[in-house]
Amino acid sequence: MNSYLRLLAASMLVTGSATAQDGMIHFVGAISEPACRVSPSAAHIAIDCIRNGIKKTASVPHNRSAAGTPWDLAEVSSQQQTGQRYEIQVVYR
Repeated sequence: MNSYLRLLAASMLVTGSATAQDGMIHFVGAISEPACRVSPSAAHIAIDCIRNGIKKTASVPHNRSAAGTPWDLAEVSSQQQTGQRYEIQVVYR
């Protein structure tokens, strides 16, 4: 019995990792604020966020590993791909 409990405890500690490339999120509630607007230009990325009806803007230079948005709503990163093409990632908190 004791070895069975140890095996059960050990199996609970081991978890598999999975990654998702796409999918669907289901939630109950309402989105009360719009997502931040991301506007890339040649020199930087402008991020406009609205919270409680107030708009704030932040500017993030390209090739930045991570930068916050107004009200710390999200994290923005940018990486140059080829030529003038950049991959911009916005991760909301």
